[in-house]
Amino acid sequence: MNRILAMVAFLMVSGSGALGFSKGLALDTLIKSALKNNLDLKVMVDEGDLLSSDTLGVFLKNNPELEVEAGYNFNHPNEPKISARISKEFQRSMNIARQDLAQSRLVAKKNWENWNRQELIFEIKDQFFKWQIISQKKLLQIEVEKKWNSLARIAITKVKEGRLSEIESAEAELNSAKARQKKLQFESDLESVEKKLARLTGISFENDVTISLILIDSLPSLPPLQTLHSISTQKNLELKALEKEIQAEENQIQFEKALRHPPLTLSVGYDREPDGNALLAAGFSLPLPIYNRNQVGIDKSQRALNLSQSKKRVAENHIQSEISDAYAKISRLALQYHSHQNEILRLGKKQMDLSEKGFIQGLLGIFELSKIQEEYLAQEMEGLDLASNFYEEWNRLALITGESL
Repeated sequence: MNRILAMVAFLMVSGSGALGFSKGLALDTLIKSALKNNLDLKVMVDEGDLLSSDTLGVFLKNNPELEVEAGYNFNHPNEPKISARISKEFQRSMNIARQDLAQSRLVAKKNWENWNRQELIFEIKDQFFKWQIISQKKLLQIEVEKKWNSLARIAITKVKEGRLSEIESAEAELNSAKARQKKLQFESDLESVEKKLARLTGISFENDVTISLILIDSLPSLPPLQTLHSISTQKNLELKALEKEIQAEENQIQFEKALRHPPLTLSVGYDREPDGNALLAAGFSLPLPIYNRNQVGIDKSQRALNLSQSKKRVAENHIQSEISDAYAKISRLALQYHSHQNEILRLGKKQMDLSEKGFIQGLLGIFELSKIQEEYLAQEMEGLDLASNFYEEWNRLALITGESL
């Protein structure tokens, strides 16, 4: 990685626009923009706002009902009958249950919003680190291209001196062209990642707007497995959302049970009889709950609760399994990466430096040098791929546990 470090330092100090690192966007900036501009997230938030407005209705009281009736007596036209009644329905237990249900549904919805925000942040981090790895691969190709351009010029001089064949000179030029072609492929890959980030964040990567470079030459340490399991049970947002779903289903059962109790209607009225007598009346009415005690609604709600509880148990088992799987992969990748950096790359670089020196001294031909450099470049790319896989699993683990590691 020392070659990458040197080149990036030069680009940043000189202000070169080759990769635009000096004006790049940081990860925090991308996340803040996504939370503000992501269209999918906006739709879910709007759905939550709509549900919030729907809950306002449950706090409104039922309107009283006014009933007026007038009767005309054909036999005694001067003795009409008039009556007026005002009544109001009362079902307090159901209204309280309805309020609790509406509030719990809203809370569950908000928790699912939080989970979707966390998934969005995971996607951004995933693309951000992909961009970093591809950028570093591009830096390697820039260096390889420059090296082969230099070697091609040396080869041309040696051909003129009769110390090298034209075939070997052509091989040097071909290697330079291959490196340039590969660099173009990495530029295309970077553009693809930036398009995905533009969709996620709402940022347009045009007019030299790009991402800041973070050199990935070391890996973060991993907390103990038991600690990760403990964190997930407390902070995993999917589990929190499922818990709120269960609470909502429990409140749904209470609401269905409240519907078993019939509404009570109280009324007061005024009657003017045909004989001229005026009466004040009061009364009540209620359905007789003989046959229907809302058994179907209660049973259906209980089944829904059982289903939500099962989903949570499945999610808990799945999360614990994923944490163990990610932990094992991250541990293995970290071991491979450190071994690769400390042994393979160190020996590969030594071999490449000696081969380049041997070529300049005339002890090694272009074809031998090409093979050695191709092998070393493959080793560099392998190291970056290990780092890429490590951070992919690392970000997934952060999503599962619900905490930035």
